[in-house]
Amino acid sequence: MKTLTEFLNEGIISEDNTTNVNKITEWIDKNYDAVRGLKISNTPNRRGLYEVDASGVDLHNKNITSLTNGMFVWNKVGYFNCKWCHSLKSLEGGPIEVDDFSCCHCTSLQSLQGAPKKVKGDFECSGCDSLKTLEGGPIGTIGRNYDCSNCSSLKSLQGAPSKVEGDFDCSECGSLVYLTGIPKYVGGDFSCYGSKKEFEEYYITQVERVKVEGSIYSMLY
Repeated sequence: MKTLTEFLNEGIISEDNTTNVNKITEWIDKNYDAVRGLKISNTPNRRGLYEVDASGVDLHNKNITSLTNGMFVWNKVGYFNCKWCHSLKSLEGGPIEVDDFSCCHCTSLQSLQGAPKKVKGDFECSGCDSLKTLEGGPIGTIGRNYDCSNCSSLKSLQGAPSKVEGDFDCSECGSLVYLTGIPKYVGGDFSCYGSKKEFEEYYITQVERVKVEGSIYSMLY
């Protein structure tokens, strides 16, 4: 992703901040279905990028390869929805902090690099068939649920958050053979059925030492 300085050097954008903000607004209007409470910083940050806040962002089912045009990064967003964007290959430029985030069924997405670092509510990346790792995603505490189910190429949970206040769902991940990286606390239910390897409840709680407040669904019955 190019920085503002690189764009300036190439003569693509202007040094006039008003002009740049207008270009960012036009790009967002063209590529996003609905953006609520849009707010763009008047000047770029130290990285040469404008920061964009919003109360809600909807990009689902759009033919887009990037979350940004390189001039800006999303900063704080209420809900961020980029489901079913089959051409999306990267989350770079995505929000730093969100209430809820979903990139479900982004079938070309191979990495969670660029995903929000702070999630107050739900984080969903289910149905991302090319996703092989959870690294790059939020690693602290998830405020509600974390869903990485139906990710057919996922082999381990490396990169998963350390604590999930709600449910953690990694079910129907047909290539999952290791629980390396599993959260150590799950405040709701834990689901890992339909994996390549069956994980018994004893293994989850005693070997991996995961504290699960709700139910554990580790096998299909």
